Amino acid sequence: MSIQGGGDFDARAFRPLGVLLSLFLLTVSILLVGGCSELDPFPFLPSRAPTLTASPTAEPLFPTHTYTPVPTATPTSTPTATPIPPIQLRIEFPKPVAALEPVTWRVLIEEPSGVEANVTAKARVIDAQDQLYATFDMVPEGRGGWWVPVQTLQLPLEPEPYPGVWHLIIDAEADLRIKGYTDRVFTPQRVPHHVISGTVPSGVELRVPQAFAEITSQGDPVAGLRSWTYGDCEVTLAWAPGPTEQLLSDNALVMAEAIYPTSEPPYEIALDGNEEMTWGEEEWIAFLFHETWKRDENSTPSETLVVQGPNYRLYALRIRAIAEDEIHSLCRDVRKTFGFASEE
Repeated sequence: MSIQGGGDFDARAFRPLGVLLSLFLLTVSILLVGGCSELDPFPFLPSRAPTLTASPTAEPLFPTHTYTPVPTATPTSTPTATPIPPIQLRIEFPKPVAALEPVTWRVLIEEPSGVEANVTAKARVIDAQDQLYATFDMVPEGRGGWWVPVQTLQLPLEPEPYPGVWHLIIDAEADLRIKGYTDRVFTPQRVPHHVISGTVPSGVELRVPQAFAEITSQGDPVAGLRSWTYGDCEVTLAWAPGPTEQLLSDNALVMAEAIYPTSEPPYEIALDGNEEMTWGEEEWIAFLFHETWKRDENSTPSETLVVQGPNYRLYALRIRAIAEDEIHSLCRDVRKTFGFASEE
């Protein structure tokens, strides 16, 4: 091979050298590929994410339990009980009231419909001095809820102090609450009475209600007799001079028998006993005779009080039942008013 200056380049002269250079480059490429097989052939691309290997799970110290939730019950509404209304109480009491007529009263105790409340009832009367005057048992009257006392209320002829406030108190008990006024306030009235002065000795006091009819009036202030009647009550007052010595039972009995009636047919009068006593604040000597008056098949009680009053005068005051088995309390109240005016 020669290069001649100034001449053309001969490519054929360099062909062997190109072959050798190509082989050398091929060998180097193979070596490089083999040696770099573990290298990333695309270093310029992003690296792939490394694969994570799970680490072994540690055994728990305490066993873990799995709880199954308990189903929640659906709440149901509780029915509300219907309240039972209370018992209604109402007192029915008349006015005005006085001793001439027994006081009839009653109490309405209304139980709720369809309910048995086991009601019991009693009553008390308290007088104007806050003292117990009377008590009453009460019983149902029919089916209307009304309760009545087993006996009527008899007021005193002359209530003291006057005017005064009295109370009727109902003591009712039941299984249910009781609603209503259980206390009724009232004021007993005084009863007007006859004026008996003139034919009786001076100073004698006896308050006979004007409602009593006078059936006998005889004598004078020295000796005489007057008699009144009302309903089943009869009151008789007689007076006469007596022995000027202390009264004895025999003299008292003569005075009591002196005013026996002389009507026809006659009464059969039996003496059931007597008791010595004193009468009034001055403690006049007196005897009380218990009698039974019988006519046909009718027997009634009677009581005759014989008192030795001022100036040794004797007085016989008789009260008796006309048809009943007991002397009416009104008769006894009239007798309580008997006495003698204090001398000035």
